[in-house]
Amino acid sequence: MVRPEFHAALRPWLLPGERLLWAGLPKRGLLLRSADLYLVPFSLFFIGFALLWNQGVWRWGDTPFPFAVAGAALLLGAAYVSVGRFLVDAVVRAKLLYAVTDRRIVILRRPPWSRFRALDLSCLPVLELQQGPGGRGTINFDVPPDLGWWSHAHQPEWTPGLSKVPRFLEIEGAASVYDLVSRECERRRAERLAGLPPDRAALIG
Repeated sequence: MVRPEFHAALRPWLLPGERLLWAGLPKRGLLLRSADLYLVPFSLFFIGFALLWNQGVWRWGDTPFPFAVAGAALLLGAAYVSVGRFLVDAVVRAKLLYAVTDRRIVILRRPPWSRFRALDLSCLPVLELQQGPGGRGTINFDVPPDLGWWSHAHQPEWTPGLSKVPRFLEIEGAASVYDLVSRECERRRAERLAGLPPDRAALIG
C-alpha cells in the first residue's frame, strides 16, 4: 500500500495509465557505510595536513596571498570531508523519494534540488541487491562507466545521496522490493517480446 503523501508527490510524474506499486524513502539522518572505514581516517589526515599548513603559513607574519588562499581552501575542504559531507548527504536524502510502477523505476529528488530519473523495467542494465542488517539494503540499477583507475567507478562516494548511479539507497524491506522489481522486469520483458515479430523476439530472447 502506497502512502497517500507519496502518491500525491509522484502523481505528476506518472505516465497515462501507469500504476504505482511501491514507494519508499532512503534512510534518514547519519549514514555510515563500509567505505567510511577508510574515508574517515583519510579525512582526519586531511584535517591534520590543513591545520599544519595554515599554522606554518601564518607564522610567517607577512603571508603571501596565494598561500593564504590555499590554506583557506584546505580548511574548507577538510571541513567538508570530515563533517560537511555527512550533513549535505542527510539533507539530500531527506528530499529523495523512490518508487516502482508497473513500467518504470522512479527516483525523485524534491525541491529545492529537484531532479527526476526514470528507468524502463524492460531494459534495466543491472539489478543488484546489497542486503544490510535489519532488512535495510540498497538496490543498484546501473553501474558507473569504467574509464580507468581515475574514473568514477574507482572513486569512493563521499556523498551517496548525490550518486550518479541510479539506486534505491538504504531502503526498508529491500529484499521484498528487489523481488517486486524482479517480477515486474520479467513481466515487462515478456510483454515487450510478445509485441515483436517472432524472428526479432528470438534474437532478443
